[in-house]
Amino acid sequence: MKLPKPEKALQLTEDCQIKTLEGIIEGKSGDYLIEGVAGEYYICDREIFEHTYRWVSDDEIREKRDYYNR
Repeated sequence: MKLPKPEKALQLTEDCQIKTLEGIIEGKSGDYLIEGVAGEYYICDREIFEHTYRWVSDDEIREKRDYYNR
């Protein structure tokens, strides 16, 4: 099974509301705001985000890119 890989995510520092394709969604401090592949935004609960994804360094990204572009 292939996990989704958001390219951009940021952890919220305060509660907020954002407009998404599904309507207005409330995010809590600590949740993550993720930009999807089509430029859409959505909120992901902190526990789910940290269980599902991991941060990677720029070096790791370059390594993978170099490997797959051989």
